[in-house]
Amino acid sequence: MTPTDITEARKLYSSLNEQDLEQAGLVAERQEKALRVHNLIKTFEHLPEFDREAFNILVDEYDFEGLDTALYNVLFENAKWQQALEIQRRLAEHDEAA
Repeated sequence: MTPTDITEARKLYSSLNEQDLEQAGLVAERQEKALRVHNLIKTFEHLPEFDREAFNILVDEYDFEGLDTALYNVLFENAKWQQALEIQRRLAEHDEAA
């Protein structure tokens, strides 16, 4: 952010009443959770044997308002670990072929 952006943000912040600030906070929380879900989906899409249809059903059925940060972190780390194992497997196959 530039100093001008910060000044504009401060002006906007000071012009909002308490109810508007509370509403803005709720919107920001929902957007943050939506971004987490988006990142999680993108990570899982790169896994071998990823079933997009099954994942979409899960996404549609899950209440992401209650998305727990710890659960997100566990799932995200698990997905990254699975990606690393897949890369390692591919490298081993490449070495065997060479």
